[in-house]
Amino acid sequence: MKPNLYSFATKELSQDAFICWLLSWASPKYEQVDPALYACGQGLVTALLRKRLSSVPEVIHSVKVERQFKRIDVLCTINDKYVILIEDKTTSKNSKHQLATYLELITKKYPPETHTVVPIYFKTHDQSSYASVLKNLYEVFTRGDFLAVLAEGIRNGVSNEIFLDFYAYLSGIEEGVQGYLTNSYESWDKHAWIGFFKHVQAELGKGKWDQIPHQYMAFWWGGHGDELVSKRYLQLNQKELQIRISVKDDSQRKVVRSQWARRVIQAAKAQGIEFSKVKYHEGKTMALAAGNYLQVDEAGIVDIPSTIAYLRQVEDFLKGLAEEIVEAA
Repeated sequence: MKPNLYSFATKELSQDAFICWLLSWASPKYEQVDPALYACGQGLVTALLRKRLSSVPEVIHSVKVERQFKRIDVLCTINDKYVILIEDKTTSKNSKHQLATYLELITKKYPPETHTVVPIYFKTHDQSSYASVLKNLYEVFTRGDFLAVLAEGIRNGVSNEIFLDFYAYLSGIEEGVQGYLTNSYESWDKHAWIGFFKHVQAELGKGKWDQIPHQYMAFWWGGHGDELVSKRYLQLNQKELQIRISVKDDSQRKVVRSQWARRVIQAAKAQGIEFSKVKYHEGKTMALAAGNYLQVDEAGIVDIPSTIAYLRQVEDFLKGLAEEIVEAA
């Protein structure tokens, strides 16, 4: 395998440049220069517009691409009418007010009476939630969306080295994220854990995942509380499942945590759920007990349905135990 430029140029500015470059190829003046690349550029424009519009222009006769206009990553104007506003992200997430500020700026410059603005949140890595993006009226264009456009370009004969390098780089990320399906969990890297947590999140219909600062990927869900415990929840610290709580009264943290931990381990054992004690560390949230949860075969491949079923069992167990503790209080 030859060295890939984008294995070194991993910053968002490098991705901005590639997006601008490919969008520029959508201009009719490049049709005879490289017909396959021109068609792929047009395909990207169409894919972006279709995220918001049910009807897109049949003919693209003008393309204007701007980078870092008023700090906006990419601005692409099609046919002097359609304005594609792109906030481009790799591993980072949108910051507070950022999306709304950009959209307001562009809407003022290109009012709806004369232009159609299509705001795009262009994300090539993964993000636990896009709620704030959608709330700000942006459409999400994912790595999968982009790979579909690029793969069509490959099928149509694109042979440009810049294009092929970026496609290989992005495909490598996708293969890594899907690695949890075919590789032993012992060999999972950050990308594979993200893929697994995305799957768990989709199956449970709840939860969030992220990287615990300077440590590892984690997934958590729950958050219900009562008079003493402000929230109780389950957390997957990669291979380990933890039951955690947050205590309202700081002075009662140690006592409440001790009571809960004892009840959790005793009750879990009675139901055939294996949990062990964890060392006490006082904080806003505290672990009560921990245990294994991954259901694997002899090769270390995770049985996803069985693992999800086990997580649901533990979730039901914690809910039932909490009700018992509250009633007994």
